[in-house]
Amino acid sequence: MFIQTESTPNPATLKFLPGQPVLKIGTADFPSAETAGSSPLARRLFGVDGVDAVFLGNDFVTVTKRDDIDWDHIKPAILGAIMEHYQSGQPVMEDDALNVRTEATPNPATLKFLPGKEVLPAGSADFPAPEAAESSPLAQRLFAVEGVTGVFLGPDFITVTKTDAVEWDVLTDPVIAAIAAHHKAGEPVIADGAAGASAVGHAAHDGPDAEVVGQIKTLLDTRVRPAVAQDGGDITFHGFDKGIVYLHMQGACAGCPSSTLTLKAGIENLLRHYIPEVSEVRPVAD
Repeated sequence: MFIQTESTPNPATLKFLPGQPVLKIGTADFPSAETAGSSPLARRLFGVDGVDAVFLGNDFVTVTKRDDIDWDHIKPAILGAIMEHYQSGQPVMEDDALNVRTEATPNPATLKFLPGKEVLPAGSADFPAPEAAESSPLAQRLFAVEGVTGVFLGPDFITVTKTDAVEWDVLTDPVIAAIAAHHKAGEPVIADGAAGASAVGHAAHDGPDAEVVGQIKTLLDTRVRPAVAQDGGDITFHGFDKGIVYLHMQGACAGCPSSTLTLKAGIENLLRHYIPEVSEVRPVAD
C-alpha cells in the first residue's frame, strides 16, 4: 500500500491519500478523540500522540496535529496507523454510525446538528427547558450536557440552545457525543405513548375568522416554515384577534436577534400582502 501526502493551506494539517476509497459518500469530521467512537480508522489515528483532529473524505484522510509536534516526528506514525487499519479489514465507519454535522444559525446562541438520519418522522418538538423534556430520552440526554438550555427537534435536525456562559468551542463536542450515545443506546427520540410530548403545530382556531386563519396557516406552511427550518427553527400560528396575528417562535427563532426583523419585514409584509384582514404580526412568549 502506497500512501501519498499533500500539504494544505493550514500548516498544522496534512492530507493523506491511501490510493483507495475512504468513504463511499459524504465526509466525516472528528474534531476530537471523544467524537471518534463511530470510526475505527479515526480512533486508530487519535491513538497517535500529537493528533488533534481527523477529517475523512471520499479518497483522503486529513489529519491536524498539535502545534508542539513536528510533522517529521508524527508523519511516520500516521502512515503506519492508516496502513494498519486497512490491513486489519475493519470498516472506516461502523455500519450504524452517525456522522453528525453542524450548521450555524442566525441566532448565535443556537447551533443546528444534523445526524444524517431521521430525527422525527413528522413535525417537530420543542423543549425550552429540562422540565419539558420528560417525553424525550434524546432531549433529556442533551439537557444533561452542562450549558444546554433548549432543545428543538425537526425531521432531520436537532437545534440546541446554549447559555451565554459557555462557548460553542467547548460545547459542540459533548453535544455530538450525547447525540451519538443516544443513537447507540437504541432509545426512541420520543418515548412511546409519552404524555405531554411537546409536539409543535398550529394552534386550533374556531369562529368567524376561520377562513382567514386557514389562509394564514397555509402561507406559514408553504412560504415561512420551510425557510426557517433551514435555520434550525420553526414559526407556528398561535392566535388571531382584531387583525393581529400571534406567532410562536421556536428553536433557533426563539431569542434570535434578527427575529423581530423576520417578523416585521418578512412575515408581516407577506401576510398583509395576501390577506387584507391582517394588520400586524406579534410573537408570543413561551
